[in-house]
Amino acid sequence: MVIQRGEHPFVRHESCIHYGKATLGAAHYLDEAKERRTLPMRAPVSAELLRRIQEGALASPLPDEPFKDAVRQTLRRAQS
Repeated sequence: MVIQRGEHPFVRHESCIHYGKATLGAAHYLDEAKERRTLPMRAPVSAELLRRIQEGALASPLPDEPFKDAVRQTLRRAQS
C-alpha cells in the first residue's frame, strides 16, 4: 500500500507499508515504552488512512493469519 505525501504529517514523500514486518505484541509494552519516553510519538493517523492500511494488510499475502485475524477483529469493532 502506498501513502502519499500529505496524507499524514510524518509522511514527507511517497511511502510504502511493509506488511512483511507486521507483528502482534502486547499493548502494555507500548504503554511502558510511551511512559519511559522511548517510543517516539507522532500525530495519529486519520480514520480513513488507518482503514486503508488495515485493508491493505488483509489484501497483502505477507502478514500471517494471526495478524490478519487481529486486523479483522479491529475492523469489526470499528463498524459496531
